[in-house]
Amino acid sequence: MVAGGYLGGGVAVSPRYLGGSAAVAQRYLGGGAIPVDLGRAGPATLLTIHHFSSGSQGKKSAWQRESGACLGRVGGGVFHMKHFCPISPPVTPRAPPSAPLSGLPPVVAVASGKGGVGKSTVAVNLAADLARRGLAVGLLDADIYGPSVPLMLGLSGQRPGTHNGRMVPLVAHGVRALSIGFLLPEAGPVAWRGAMVVKALTQMLAGADWGRLDVLIVDTPPGTGDAHLTLIQRARPAGAVLVTTPQEAALADARRAAGLCARTGVAVWGVVETMAGAVFGQGGATGLGCPVLASVPLDARVRAAGDAGVPLVLAEPDCPPARALSAAAAAVAARL
Repeated sequence: MVAGGYLGGGVAVSPRYLGGSAAVAQRYLGGGAIPVDLGRAGPATLLTIHHFSSGSQGKKSAWQRESGACLGRVGGGVFHMKHFCPISPPVTPRAPPSAPLSGLPPVVAVASGKGGVGKSTVAVNLAADLARRGLAVGLLDADIYGPSVPLMLGLSGQRPGTHNGRMVPLVAHGVRALSIGFLLPEAGPVAWRGAMVVKALTQMLAGADWGRLDVLIVDTPPGTGDAHLTLIQRARPAGAVLVTTPQEAALADARRAAGLCARTGVAVWGVVETMAGAVFGQGGATGLGCPVLASVPLDARVRAAGDAGVPLVLAEPDCPPARALSAAAAAVAARL
């Protein structure tokens, strides 16, 4: 059995048991020091030290004397020293932070922390309402694993074109939209690792011909992972709109999303509470410590409009949930 690792000063220690079952507890000093305590090691302990720097023979002898004294105090043992040419111990490289992309309009991230709370519904309706107000609006579906924007905009089965080697977003209800759902089979799973997700998001952000936009709404995936960090690093969102249902199970994840925004310097413009009413409760979003932009009641018309591919703020603008979503869009427009 071999245990070991790199120590301070570039020293690697490997105690190997040649016999017996004595337990060895190791405690090390920095600066190239030899272990000062080998616990209950006995005569059967073989200690091999690899020193990764050029040192004089005198230093080597000093290390031998020090380690030999340690072994003597614990009952003897066999000591081997191996001395090598200067090399560096293994170091995990730290990747430089990704540079922000240039030429992007103000980006508004719609985030929830938890899936199934109506985040995509809010993003689609915000985009449609802002477009109705005369703004040039883009909508990026960054939910790589569960893209909903194609369905909710009535664009299922369509594919974006290209111009000069760049993707051209599809347009519906006055909104220019891109989604991984436009590029993959509808029923096919997206079994991608993080690096592929990051590449896809970057291509849709920077590799698309969005044209002139006043705002780009980004429908982020649940959680606080690779997609969110990529968006924050590369797009530098002007603000975020959180989405949550009123119950604590959703609020806990919304707090995590708010925490990520605070840690990375993204301003939280407010929260939209969805599915409010007798079933899930109401008013829970007030405890998040940010403005409540709207409380959207639980209403079957919200679901029906999404399935039909027409944003509720356009399909039935005077119904209570549509008015609430339009109020949230007005609050976002005031920030732009």
